[in-house]
Amino acid sequence: MQRPIACRLRIDGMPVRSETLLTEAGPNALVLSTTLSDRGIWLDSTYLGHGSAETQITHLLVAPGRSGETESRTVAHDEIPVIHVRRLCLYDHLQRLQDFLDSLGHTGQVHGLDLAIEAVEHIG
Repeated sequence: MQRPIACRLRIDGMPVRSETLLTEAGPNALVLSTTLSDRGIWLDSTYLGHGSAETQITHLLVAPGRSGETESRTVAHDEIPVIHVRRLCLYDHLQRLQDFLDSLGHTGQVHGLDLAIEAVEHIG
């Protein structure tokens, strides 16, 4: 199931057109994808975890003038429990987006996080 996540992004203090989508692939897998179409920038983040296993996180980062980059890491289940506290996946995704924008020489800001959290925490 895929659904939009309402949050507004700003780059260097200016609003930008963006879209963040959440895709559920069962209770143990979550994908968050944010696209800044006017800038040609996007971030896809996957979260795979279960109570008896560590959480696997993979990010795909794309921007003009840079080849696509992937990065993966493993965290303790309690740090980002995919099934029970999905907002932590959203926080991680948006923080990685801000860090990526910073590496591109921009400052990213997120507004409307409360509504985004509600949408992420709603299962089904």
